[in-house]
Amino acid sequence: MQQYRDYACEHYRKHGRQTTEVTALESVLRVLEKTHRRTFAADFGPKALKGVRDKMVALEWKRISINKQVGRIRRMFKWAASEELIDVAAYQALTGRLPKNRSICYERLTNGFLDGKGTFMTGRIHRKGWFSDCHLDFGRGAKGDTPMTLEIPNDLLPEYERIEEGKPDREFLIPAEIVNRLGKPEVCDEDKLDW
Repeated sequence: MQQYRDYACEHYRKHGRQTTEVTALESVLRVLEKTHRRTFAADFGPKALKGVRDKMVALEWKRISINKQVGRIRRMFKWAASEELIDVAAYQALTGRLPKNRSICYERLTNGFLDGKGTFMTGRIHRKGWFSDCHLDFGRGAKGDTPMTLEIPNDLLPEYERIEEGKPDREFLIPAEIVNRLGKPEVCDEDKLDW
């Protein structure tokens, strides 16, 4: 919290002086410190946020003030995620709007790949994962729009390759059990991708 305090004291200024936003922030941070002083930011989720809100209700703060204070807590977590002090999922959980594509990415990064069930345009049912040597987008069967990469040894690929005439890239149907032994995928920098 102290890092955000320092940031807010510098950021919320007008004509060289701190704005009232800093004072309002201090009010909610005092409540937050009383209720969750020993809670790690990564462990502060929606229930904890409701607990802080309930404490403000018990203090008989006005609803509009409580809503603004909850927004300040969320902004603090958004800032912490932007500074890579916490995982972005911690902030997204507080918004109540975890985007599906990001939650799929977070799931893969946290728990590994799962086998999908489908024909994968082969005419028969498979229980495997779809991989490619180029980045896939939604139009090519990817779920979500967060590109990830994983190094797969070349000697493993031929057994799982799905060859399609006239396609410039290579595609593979690989069981999740095998892929998960290779380590965790990495999120790609979308600005550097050649789509």
